[in-house]
Order: sequence, then C-alpha cells, then structure tokens
Amino acid sequence: MKRRRWIHRTLLPSLVAACVTLPSAWLLSGCNSDDAGPAEDGRDIRLNRCPSCESLERYVKGSAIRMLESSYAGTDGVPRLIFLPGDPALDGAAPVLLPGIEQNASEGYSSTNIQESGVDEPDFIKNDGQYVYALSGGYFLIYAATPPEEAREISRTEVGGYPDAMLVTEDTAVIFSVPSWESDLPYDIVEPGAYYGLKITILSVADKERPEILRQLYVEGHYLTARQIDPIVHVVISSYLSFPALDFGDALPENVERIRASALESWIPTVLDVVHHGHDQEASTRPISACENFYLPQRKEIGPILTLLSLDLRNPLDPPQEVSIPSPAAIAYASTRSIYVSHADYAAGDYRPLTVLHKFDIGGDSGRAVYRASGEVEGWLLNPFSMGEKDEFLRVATTEERWDPEGSARLLSNHLFVLEEDGKDLRVTGQVRGIAPDERIYAARFLGDVGFMVTFEEIDPLFTFDLKDPANPRLVGELEVPGFSSYIHPADPDHLLTIGRDTDNAGGFAWFQGMQISLYDISDLADPKLTEMKILGTRGTESEALFDHKAFTYFRPKEILALPIELHEGGGGWPRYGVPSFVGFQVYGVDLSRGFSLLGQIDHEDLYAGHPDCSWKRMRRTLIIGNSIYTVSTAGIKVHALDDLSRAQSSIPFPECDGSAFPDRPVPEPFWF
Repeated sequence: MKRRRWIHRTLLPSLVAACVTLPSAWLLSGCNSDDAGPAEDGRDIRLNRCPSCESLERYVKGSAIRMLESSYAGTDGVPRLIFLPGDPALDGAAPVLLPGIEQNASEGYSSTNIQESGVDEPDFIKNDGQYVYALSGGYFLIYAATPPEEAREISRTEVGGYPDAMLVTEDTAVIFSVPSWESDLPYDIVEPGAYYGLKITILSVADKERPEILRQLYVEGHYLTARQIDPIVHVVISSYLSFPALDFGDALPENVERIRASALESWIPTVLDVVHHGHDQEASTRPISACENFYLPQRKEIGPILTLLSLDLRNPLDPPQEVSIPSPAAIAYASTRSIYVSHADYAAGDYRPLTVLHKFDIGGDSGRAVYRASGEVEGWLLNPFSMGEKDEFLRVATTEERWDPEGSARLLSNHLFVLEEDGKDLRVTGQVRGIAPDERIYAARFLGDVGFMVTFEEIDPLFTFDLKDPANPRLVGELEVPGFSSYIHPADPDHLLTIGRDTDNAGGFAWFQGMQISLYDISDLADPKLTEMKILGTRGTESEALFDHKAFTYFRPKEILALPIELHEGGGGWPRYGVPSFVGFQVYGVDLSRGFSLLGQIDHEDLYAGHPDCSWKRMRRTLIIGNSIYTVSTAGIKVHALDDLSRAQSSIPFPECDGSAFPDRPVPEPFWF
C-alpha cells in the first residue's frame, strides 16, 4: 500500500486580500508595458508580461466585469445569455491534429514521421530499433522487437485512464492521457471542484522489464499536442478560468460584487503534482502558471487559457516551467528554436478572417518557452504544415474566405506570407497573394528554401515557391492534376510523395472517389512533373494516412512506402460506394524515376479473431526495423520479412482492442459528399 504525504502550498503567495475595492480605472487596465502599441489594423495583439498577482487579478476580474456589464446593457436589468469565461462554448475548440520527416533512417529503422528534423512528435507507438513501445487499453507496453521471429511483450505497466500519445527517450517515457474519473484520480487528495482533463505520466524505462512511474501531473485542462527538442518536452494545454457562481436572478451590482469578492486563486486552473518515491508519494498543488508567467494583451476579453508547460527529462522530478496566454485552442508548430501558436480570428468592422500568431523562444538554457512577439495575417491556416520556419523567418500559408458585398457568394483566395520578429511584432516582410482564386488549400509544406501548396476545387494544382529571399517570395511553378493531395512528403531533394483523393468532377464541385498516391519530380522548381499517380480503390476507400501524417511511412534506405488502408472496389459517383475488398496494409516499392510497384498486402484478421468485441478493424501504423516490417492495428502487431510479405514472422495481440469508431477526418468542409 503506497503512502501519500500531503504538502499544502499557497497557490498564489503574493495574492492580496480576497475582498478588493476596485476603482473605475481598474476595469480598463491590463498588464501594462511601455512598448505596447497597436497592430496595423489598430488592434493591439502583442502580449505583455504580468509583473504581479495584483496585475493579473485586475486583468481577469476587469475583463469578467466588462463581459457581465455587456450582458445587462439595455435589458432593463434582465441579463442576456452570454458565454462567460470558463464556458467551453466560448472556445469552439476541436481536437487538434498536429501533422513529416523520417527520423533515424541511417540507424536502420524508421520512427515517427515528423514535420521538422530534430523535433519529435507524440504518438501511441514508438520504437528505437530494439524495442517497440505501445499504448493500448490503459497500458504502457514494451516489446522486444528483435530478432523478429521472437518479438514479444516484456513489460506491461498500467497507466490508467485513456492514454493517447507519448514521447520516449532512451531512459524516460512521457505519456499523455485523459484520466478516468471512475478509477484513475487520487480522490483522497483531489480538491473539491477540481476537474483534471489531462494526466501526464513520467516513467523511467531504463529497465525495460520493470518500468517505474516517477511522476504524475494532473492538469485542469485538455491536451492539444506536444513537441520534444533534445531533452525538453513542451506540452500545449488548453484550460478555462473558473468563473465564480453568479445568480442571474439578481441585479448587476450583486453579481459584480461576487466577482470582486472572489479570490484570484479560485479562477486559475491548477496542477496536481504526485511525485513517487518508491512506495511513497508526495502530492502538491500549484497554479498552472505563476502570476508573472502570464502574458496578456492590453485590452481583450479573457476566455480560454493556452499554456506551454515544459519538462526537462534530464531532471524529470524538477518543477515544470510554464507560460500562459489568453488564447483559444491553437494550431501549434515548432522548429528547433521556436514554438508558434495560432488561432483564428476576425478583423473588427469588416470581419475579414485573420490568423493571430504568437512566437515563443525555446532555445534558452532554462527550458522555459519565452514569449517573443505576435502578429496576424489574413486568412486561416489548415494545419501545422501551413507554417514553417527557416533562419528565424516564419512562412505561413492561408485560405481567406469572404462573402461578396451582396452576401450572395463566397469568395476564396489563398496567400503565402513571410514574417520576421521585429521587437514585439511579427512583421510581414514578403508575400504572395491571390493564389488560385475560388479554391482552398488542401495541403502545404515548407522545406528549406522552397515551399509547396495544393489547392482544389475540381482539379489539384500543385504550386511551387522559391523562398530564398524572405522579402520577395516567388510563385515559380504550377502543375494541374486530377483529384487533390492532403499530405506532401519529401522523398529526396528532387522528389515529392503525396497522398490524397481521387475525385469525379460534377460541374462546380467534385465527388470523393478512391485514394491516390503520387510521385512528383521537382528537380526544376519552375516545371514540376508528375511521374506517376496511382489510384487505390473506389468511393469508400479510407486510410488514416489521409489525415494523420504519422500513418504515412516512407523509408528511404529501402525505398519502401507502407500505408494502412480500407480498400473498396466497384463504386463510383454518388451514392455508389464500393464494396469492401481488403482491410490491412499495402507495401509499395518506390522507384523515384518511374513510380510505384505493389510488393504485397498484410491483413490482421488473425489478431481481430482474438478480439471479437472489437467492432472496427482500424489499421494504424507501420514500422521498419532492419529487414522486417511491423504493422500495427488496434488489435496488435504483426511482423513480416520485407522480402516475403506472405508469411508472418511473429504476431503479438494487444491486451485490449482500442478504437471502436473511426476518428474525425479534418478535411476542408466543401467536399463532404
């Protein structure tokens, strides 16, 4: 029986008395900074560091009172329904899929397909060439991967709750999960009213057969994504302020007084930190960020809180470093030196769609993300691949959607912007505007001094960009092909691989059909060429690789492309879906001068036979270790020799079958037919 020692720590040590008299000027002040100033459209989106808890309290309560006053204005004392801070409807956040460059190809094994070299991304499966690490059914599992004929489970550690993704180094694993309220929360130390939506478990895996839980962090918030650069893990978390209970049957002054009388510590999300010392546990709580680690705009109604929480895996028991800003759930992108978080917004007056961007420096020795600058661009991002940094210049691809002056038609246009840090501003230094009118971006990729963009309405133009001069980015090439690509992958400096949809034009719109994989020659950036497009199946064909780049495995040393697939045949148009013909994995040889050759198919029927309760056969990942391919479904792992895909070398079932339903597919909305 483990023993817990409770350590109470004052959440906000410099907090003033709970009941505060607030002068009228208090309602208008934020965390001031002498160099604060307006953006180009008159809005001040730059952030200023809060110098004290008193400043944070003024900002939070002043913003809440302004929102409350607006709800009573012109209503004869009867408040209108409004979304107050802490209400998820204010955010409208959806799960963020953070879409790669293959790591460790020179080591003889593939690993997670990532966007930027040196920036690892979480996944439910990891490997280091000797061991495979997996999350399934509430367990952290370690498998000996070699020799392939003897692949086997060597340890099983209960994580609890619903583990979703992890990062693994040689000696440490960091697991992100949603706690189970039935069994996973330490009820004897959870404070009343706390809601922990994220659990971060840190384990020592130095002994692969006996992993040891070192620490558990329960966070009042929701996991968005994480990135690892060297020993530092940066976690992006969305939280809400805890608005005090109000009585809307009362007049405005009574509810204002309730806000004024509340303690700041009751507003700020908390972290419950449980450190393990053998059979003992030491628990403590603290705010998600210290007051001085909040960065706030000069004037803005406060809503969701976005926190970057940084863990140094060299010292996993040291307190995390953190920084928080007011922001809706964000699309996040990381290079080895910076993290950018963004959210969609509208311009005041004409309601032009905008993307607000905040830059954080992660290159310092402290391990903390440090706020640097903010900016905005017209249009909205598709996903993290819509951003890319080189030499401290950020490149951004957006789609701008507006209505014509009569409000009778949607106007679409696409842009590419280059931004640089200038004081506390992210300033646009170069741009290419008005790309592919009446279409929208379906894929983008920035690779060194070049960029690529795929737009679509009825056909798929692939655009190429020369980005050598940040002040003068140039659109230099265009190639029109059928269908569209949803992910762009660098095969080598002169070739691209893509995956996407085959489509059937129907006059003004297009029906989705089967999948397509394509190979492009980009040796002449001004004249890109399609080497081969291969159509896979018909209407109804699906693959997780269509919307999650981690399911796309191209292993350059062996010129192998492997994909999970649910293949349908015989369909076409609407509403004729094809008939399911195969569920499993397809493995292709890739000749960069000629195209694709199907090497074989792998199914997991035997593994699912052992899981009769699994209602959806979901194929997920492929790994290549040595001369073998490891295919991963929700039922388990199968291993095959690359030179003989017809016979399994070994087969390992997971303890439970995860995934009873297919996840949401984040494909742009106009083509959901």
